[in-house]
Amino acid sequence: MRQDANKDLEQLARKDQNLTERIKELEAEITHTNEQLKRFQLAVQASKTKLDELLAQNLWINNEKEFFGVVGHKYQFEKINIGKLKQDVKQLQQDNEELKKRINRNVDAMFDKVET
Repeated sequence: MRQDANKDLEQLARKDQNLTERIKELEAEITHTNEQLKRFQLAVQASKTKLDELLAQNLWINNEKEFFGVVGHKYQFEKINIGKLKQDVKQLQQDNEELKKRINRNVDAMFDKVET
């Protein structure tokens, strides 16, 4: 009977140790999740601030907001391929830089003076 009691105590001690380790793991997970939550909250606040700034700088947004996402309208953003637009902008910037290298700026300035 004493051996059974000792066995039971050992099993309880192992269970206690396992549960203590599990508690520590869960506490670490909670800490990590809380840190992520804080980062997300900061990102949300920064996004709200940026949105407010953009709305203040671009008054047309509030005037045109009702047309955002309307099918067939110029503000139907779902149909816009942002990746392709970025590539196009990059290519145009490269083309512009190449053209700047070929143009004699003095001649260009003189041409502008003559036109005016």
